[in-house]
Amino acid sequence: MSDNKALVPSHERGAALDLRGDTKD
Repeated sequence: MSDNKALVPSHERGAALDLRGDTKD
């Protein structure tokens, strides 16, 4: 799921990853 990080802004991916619980990756 590393590609989704590049698709969204830094602040967006932080929130998105937090919701997904994918902060480890």
